[in-house]
Amino acid sequence: MTIYIFNPEHDIALAAGRARFTAPRAGRLLRRDLGFLPALWAKRGDVVLVESPADARRQLRALALDTDARLLDKRALSALMRARSGQPVRVSPWGWDAAIRQELLDCGVPADSLPSADQIARVRAMSHRAWAAQHLMPALTRQMGAVGQARLSTCLDEVSAMCRTHRDLMLKAPWSSSGRGVRRMRCHDGHDDLAVASPLLNWAKHVIERQGGVMVEPWYDKVVDFGMEFAHRDGVGVMFEGLSVFQTVNGAYVGNVVDTEEAKGDFLAQYVSLSLLARVRQTVRAVMEPLLDGTCCERFGVDMMVVRTESGLRLHPCVELNLRTTMGHVALALARLRRPLPAVMRVAYERSCHLELS
Repeated sequence: MTIYIFNPEHDIALAAGRARFTAPRAGRLLRRDLGFLPALWAKRGDVVLVESPADARRQLRALALDTDARLLDKRALSALMRARSGQPVRVSPWGWDAAIRQELLDCGVPADSLPSADQIARVRAMSHRAWAAQHLMPALTRQMGAVGQARLSTCLDEVSAMCRTHRDLMLKAPWSSSGRGVRRMRCHDGHDDLAVASPLLNWAKHVIERQGGVMVEPWYDKVVDFGMEFAHRDGVGVMFEGLSVFQTVNGAYVGNVVDTEEAKGDFLAQYVSLSLLARVRQTVRAVMEPLLDGTCCERFGVDMMVVRTESGLRLHPCVELNLRTTMGHVALALARLRRPLPAVMRVAYERSCHLELS
C-alpha cells in the first residue's frame, strides 16, 4: 500500500525549513481543491490523502475519471494506521519536506516508513537554486546551442555589479517556484547605482536575510516554455517519463498541453533540434542518477525554455530544477488516461481551484 499526498505548499515549506509550518491561505486552498491529483496514478489498494473524499470524487468525475484508490481524510488515515498496528507502508507525497514528514507522523504513519531528518535536509539542500546552478546547469549548457547562467549573490553589492553588466536581470529567491519569489530587474546602461535605487532593493535584501542569498540570472527573451519529467528509484536509476509543454504568465504556471510524446516533440522541433533535446535528456540522467541515490526523491522535473538571441533561437536547458512531482507529471498521467488527444489542461482559479481539460 502506498499513501499519496498532494502538498503544493512544498516549495514554501522548504524555504521555512520547519517541521511545524502553516502554509499561506493560497497553498491551503490549492491543496484542498486539487488533493485528488495523485489518484491519477494511484493503484487499487493505495490511499490518497484528501480533505474531502466526496469533493475529490466529484473532481474526478468532472474529468470523466475514476480511481480504484481509497480517498481518505486525516481522521480516516489515522484510524487506518492504528488498525495496521505500526506495519510499514510506502509514502509518496508531491514533495518531501520537514512539514509533510511531521504531518504524516501526526497521522500515525510509522517513522520507519518515512525519510529520516537527514534525508529531508538533503532534499532541501538540493532544492536550493544554487545547487542546480552548480551541479546540473554547467553540464547542460556545454551542449551545443545551449545558453544559461545563474549565480548566488549574498550581498546587494554583487547584485549591483551584475546590473552594470546586463541590461535586464532575473532575481530569484533560492527556495521558490511557479513565479513566486521571482522578480525582473530592468537595468539601464550608464547607471551604476541603478540597483541601489531600484524598488527591488528591499525585496532582494529581505530574501538575502531570510535565505542567505538571492539568485541572479540574465533575463532571456523567452519564445516557448517546456520541460522534461523524470522518475527516480534507488537501485534502478533515473527514468525519463516525458516532455512537458506548458504556459506561464509573468512566471506563474497556467496550464499544460496534454498530448502524445510524438506530437509534443514535433511542436518543439520548430524551435530546437530533437537531437539536442536527446543529448540534454541523457545528460540530466547521467548527472542526477548518482546524486539522487540515497535520497527520498521519486520524481523530478527540469524546466527549460527556448529563447531569442542575436544569433537566433537558443535552448536554455536548466531554468529550474524541481525535486518533486510537477504539473507536467499530471499532464503525462492524463495523456495516458484520457482520449481524444490533444487537450489543454488548465488550473482555473475562481471561488475554488479546479482542473479543466479542453
